[in-house]
Amino acid sequence: MKRILLALTILALASASFGMSFVQIATNAACTNATTCVATFSSPTGAGHLIVCYQLGFGANNRTVVSCTGAGTSALCPTSECHVFGATNYNIDAAYVLSSTSGNTAITVTINSANPSWAIAVLEYAPSGTVTYDKGGASVNASCTTSCVGQALTLTGTNDTIVQAAVGGPNVTAISGCYTNPNGIFSGIGMNGCVNTSSGTAPTWTLSAGGGIALGAIAFKDAGGGKLPIVFQ
Repeated sequence: MKRILLALTILALASASFGMSFVQIATNAACTNATTCVATFSSPTGAGHLIVCYQLGFGANNRTVVSCTGAGTSALCPTSECHVFGATNYNIDAAYVLSSTSGNTAITVTINSANPSWAIAVLEYAPSGTVTYDKGGASVNASCTTSCVGQALTLTGTNDTIVQAAVGGPNVTAISGCYTNPNGIFSGIGMNGCVNTSSGTAPTWTLSAGGGIALGAIAFKDAGGGKLPIVFQ
């Protein structure tokens, strides 16, 4: 009987949720002529969740994120890691909230100067432990056509959640690999996540036509992640 109970306990624990889980994404592709833009979640945020905020700008207008408000205290991804602006005339930057407040739906992203045309995406993840920032990256590839290598990251964690962003041209249509949480391609922009991974290997983006691409990626470590060890007595 003890062995049966032990086996049932192991099965129950093995099926429990460990690591990060995707909750929801909110987007707004019609941010114009302002320094602020709002994305609205379909459900209120949970307490202690990870919120990832991206701005993606179009045209020859280099902008950076100032804040992401509405669900707790935000931090900026280091400019040297998450901000890019280059020959494609697209720019990307990111901020995040490591421990959200509950009950929020409207999230406001603020940039340093008004941009005639830009978009935002805000993602929510539920962790199983303490979340910390791991690594960010951003780059531009002006020469790729319909298949473009995404942003690689050198991770320090063994159980990370990575968000990959892409804007380029003219439309992003797909991404390879584990980036299905979410599969968040919207208005021709890529915003996709991979949960509970130890690999920062670059995915491949598919574009509907040539024109180059701007890339961003940001990774977070979840201290509650990892596989449950099973010990037989």
